Amino acid sequence: APILESVQELLELNRAPVYIVHFTQKAANERAQDLCSSVSLSAVEKQALKDELRGFKFDTPVGAELKRFINFGIGVHHAGLLPKYRLLVEKLAGKGLLKCICGTDTLGVGVNVPIRTVLFTQLCKFDGAKVRLLTTREFQQIAGRAGRRGFDDKGYVWCQAPAHVIDNARSEAKSVTAAAKSGGKAKKINKSKPPEKGFVIWNEDSFRKMETGAPETLESTFGVTHQMVLAVLSRKGDGKRGLRDLLVNNHEPLIRKRRHQRRAISMYRSLRDAGIVQETGALDTSGRTVSLGFDLQDAFSLTQPLSLFAVEFL
Repeated sequence: APILESVQELLELNRAPVYIVHFTQKAANERAQDLCSSVSLSAVEKQALKDELRGFKFDTPVGAELKRFINFGIGVHHAGLLPKYRLLVEKLAGKGLLKCICGTDTLGVGVNVPIRTVLFTQLCKFDGAKVRLLTTREFQQIAGRAGRRGFDDKGYVWCQAPAHVIDNARSEAKSVTAAAKSGGKAKKINKSKPPEKGFVIWNEDSFRKMETGAPETLESTFGVTHQMVLAVLSRKGDGKRGLRDLLVNNHEPLIRKRRHQRRAISMYRSLRDAGIVQETGALDTSGRTVSLGFDLQDAFSLTQPLSLFAVEFL
């Protein structure tokens, strides 16, 4: 069923509050707007919401829009909102005053929104490089938020089928129904096709694999850069010891540790030879044994291959 019908069914089954998962802030805001015509509150619920909002200031254009959504029992929660608005939505959801919360997949990373049902609008996302299916870890992290501690003995996880699949299923059902009434043969329908760009197909098998699969192993993205070396060396205290501790006492496999250590040594020597790092031979007033050869601006970076040549030239 289309998502508005799915939400209506969940509300009728008393499975609110429902967190509707989107993968862009724009999509979350647009869904909240669509739901305003489908979700309603009773007089008692409206009064309770009014009492809870008394004294709260919605003093921005975004706040005014959020207030309109909240009056329908709909919340919006994503990083594009001011912290006070996100905390308000969390507070209202915790008191059971919101029926739906439209938000992004940040739900899975420590957001304090007590919910009973998680509804995925899709199972693919753009990760900054390409559109792909959610990993098992991502899916389970978000889905695992269904069920309110101390209130529910279980949570519910729903997922929408792709829009073209829903359209095709409805068209086929209409064709079969029409054929049954006329006593003839069902007409062949022109099937909708999936989007050509920005989309990866998913189905029930995809859902089941994400539901029951083992989470993927976390891969470390730790790396040694000139900027990191300079940042550690410029701290108060013994920066060289701090850099050593960082490279020795981490959770990387031994082979990666050694690779990072060799790279850090090479970078340190290049910075020293370029005069960017100077060894003082004694502790200064801040406890440092090395100093930077010149003052660095806040946005200074040495992340490009030719950075040292640029420094030498300047």
